[in-house]
Amino acid sequence: MKIIHIKGVGDRSFPDSMSNDEIKEVLRSKFGSASHEPEERSFINDLGRNAGVAARGALEAPVEFAGLFTDPFTSLSNKYLGTDIPLSHETASGLVDYTGLPKPESAQERIVNTTAKMMSSVGGQSALVNALFKNAGPIASKVAQSFTANPTQQVAGAVAGGASAQAAKEIDMGPWGQLVAGLAGGMAGSAATIPIQGMVTGLARNWALYQAGKQGKDQALAKIKSILDGGGIDITSMPASELDDIVREVTIATKRGIPIKADVVKRIAQYSQVSGAIPTTGRVTLDPKSITTEKNAAKYGVNSSSGRLQTLSKIENNNNAALIDDINRLGADQADDAVAAGVKIKNALIDIDQPRSSLVNEAYQRVKDHSGRSAQMDTRAFSQKANDILDKEQLGTFLPTEIRTILNRISDGTIPFTANTMMQYDKILSKAQRAATDGNVRTAVGMVRNALNDTPVHSSAGRRAINQYQEARTLAKKRFELIEKNPALESSLVDDAPDKFVNTFLVGQGNKANVRDVTQLASELRRNAPEMLETAKQQILLYLKNKALGGATDEVGKFSSSNFTKALNNIGLAKLSKFFTKKEIAQLKAIRAVASYETFQPRGAAINNSNTASAASRIAQSQTLGGLPLGQLLQGPARFTTESRAANEALNILSSITGKQGTSAALPLGSILPILSGIDR
Repeated sequence: MKIIHIKGVGDRSFPDSMSNDEIKEVLRSKFGSASHEPEERSFINDLGRNAGVAARGALEAPVEFAGLFTDPFTSLSNKYLGTDIPLSHETASGLVDYTGLPKPESAQERIVNTTAKMMSSVGGQSALVNALFKNAGPIASKVAQSFTANPTQQVAGAVAGGASAQAAKEIDMGPWGQLVAGLAGGMAGSAATIPIQGMVTGLARNWALYQAGKQGKDQALAKIKSILDGGGIDITSMPASELDDIVREVTIATKRGIPIKADVVKRIAQYSQVSGAIPTTGRVTLDPKSITTEKNAAKYGVNSSSGRLQTLSKIENNNNAALIDDINRLGADQADDAVAAGVKIKNALIDIDQPRSSLVNEAYQRVKDHSGRSAQMDTRAFSQKANDILDKEQLGTFLPTEIRTILNRISDGTIPFTANTMMQYDKILSKAQRAATDGNVRTAVGMVRNALNDTPVHSSAGRRAINQYQEARTLAKKRFELIEKNPALESSLVDDAPDKFVNTFLVGQGNKANVRDVTQLASELRRNAPEMLETAKQQILLYLKNKALGGATDEVGKFSSSNFTKALNNIGLAKLSKFFTKKEIAQLKAIRAVASYETFQPRGAAINNSNTASAASRIAQSQTLGGLPLGQLLQGPARFTTESRAANEALNILSSITGKQGTSAALPLGSILPILSGIDR
């Protein structure tokens, strides 16, 4: 059958055996040469008639929708089997004629009629899909859900698409023109419902918040605080506006009995601690699907010219900069280079030791100048006490030869035994005792030294000289104990290279950067040179930043989560706590967490790291739409709606607290079939 559309009359069918000239003759005889298009009526002025036309379209829709599946078989039967079965639209029109409803006569009425058909078809389509896929498997069920999800958008898309397709039909654009116009209108119609849905959702949320009252908000705040405390996050460190957003979401969820996701709340809080960082749904849920969608959409969008489509790639770049800025705010950008910092800290340590060194030198100078240094010591008392204690403890065989020689020479009077020689031998014995590696040797030398220091002196002047010596020795001992406990101080006094100081004593992994020695260095600086404590802290931050950026400058550096985490762990929280406050350490932890979320690729994700997704998507769209008449007009809207949907869902992070899906801005699949059913075939 040949279908001919006649303005003001509608579609008429003719046998395939009739030629075009014969059809024209029939039309002239039946309708005449004058146009039968009636005068356009105002929709308002003839509201009753338009209502009837709309009702007629609603009744015709189910039959015409079924024609999508029956008309191909009917046409084949009529053509090859010689049957004369009417097509679906003819059947529908004939059946509805019995109701007495008016037929559309003007372009306006035909658009009203088609719009009503599209609206009615959505319901029929949903029922059909649900029936067909009632017991389908998981994949088929997903397809069914995409056709029936969001009824409001389905209806709006179908209505706008049907009206657009009929308008194109009225100006004789042809089947492809009607298809393109219908799809474009459907996109616009479904997208137009989003602000309305948002407004309705907002009103519902505000009502739930009002019902919850202050007590509900306080309970939500307590719940959030408990979550953050468990994650080591101080709730007071969160910006007030961002905390308020979370409180509102948790309050509403609690009021409605919806469970919240504690890990999502924690991650949103961590992002809030990195100033300027923007969280997304994928990054706070760590959901493979969301992360895949966002990462691939970012790669696609960055190649587009639309600012909207570039949103996700801009967020990635923004967050990279935010991480760098945050570690700079802690002090990394104020740090000197390693050599300059090494010189500063070494000089500060030398200055710290200077008063101690001066006290020791002055004490020994007083001993040297004392007149009692020539006083005689009791040789017999020293010799007897030293030998008796060695014999008693059976340690005489462990006494080094040079120490035994000194003991014997003092005992037999070969060496004059005065206060002066006593001080000299005490120094020798002290050095030998410290150098001994064998415990028995060290004990034996110590016994001789104790006997030496307990030896009586034969004059009060000699006693005073020895007392001053003991005082000097005590001062020297305290000084050397401090030096031995602080390798950084010892290095400073022997003038080691300053360029290695920071790595050796602060951030390195050698035995001189262990927790104990670093703690001693930090304590020394805190007590005596607090400004150098800040210098040391800045060097640690600079080290962390250089590791994170691989030595690159701030402008071009890519913040590496793995490198930063490794550097932070190598230093360790124990050493960091000696230079940083709890708040600053929490900030470093937040930087580490956010950096890891930014680069996390979970198992099950299908992120296109080879950058082929954009090309594949463009090729697919080109093959699907580019070959159609006016199909290029759809490529832009199709890409925009797809990537806009990804951006909308990525930024709808608060809904992730309860696991809700983001707002869709795409054309619902369910809008397509009703539009197809209205195309002039």
